Amino acid sequence: MSKERTIGGIPLNFLNKWFSWKEDDEQKRLEKWRERGACPACSGRGFNPMILNEFMYLGAYDDYKCFSCNGSGRWEDWEQADH
Repeated sequence: MSKERTIGGIPLNFLNKWFSWKEDDEQKRLEKWRERGACPACSGRGFNPMILNEFMYLGAYDDYKCFSCNGSGRWEDWEQADH
C-alpha cells in the first residue's frame, strides 16, 4: 500500500493543485487589466482610494497616488515598475 505524501495532514497533490489554480487565476486577472490598459493595483484610477474621516490629513497628491504606476493609472507604467 503506497502512502500518500502529506504536509500537516494535507495531501501534497492538493497543495500543488491549489498553487497552480492561484497562479492561473492571477494570470487571468492580469490579462484582463492588460486588455483594459489599466494598472491592476489602482484599477486605473492613479490613486488608491481610502476611507476618509475628519481626522485624516491629506497632504500632497504624492501621499496617496498609486506607487505601482506612479499615479498614471496606465498598464504600461505598471508593467515597467519593479513590483
